Amino acid sequence: MCFIVIPFVLLTILVLWVFKDVKKNDLKPVVWVLIVWIIPFFFGFIVYIIARNRNLVNSS
Repeated sequence: MCFIVIPFVLLTILVLWVFKDVKKNDLKPVVWVLIVWIIPFFFGFIVYIIARNRNLVNSS
């Protein structure tokens, strides 16, 4: 049971954090929330972090 609940809770926390961060950085929140939620094994979150860092570097 813990193998299902703990990853789901962690994923939900990540999605909420991404949603807040996306709004702060003027990105498209719905797209990034879906990417983080749908791509398995937290790879979506890693993709978001890479894209976010590129966006921050390009905007500076």
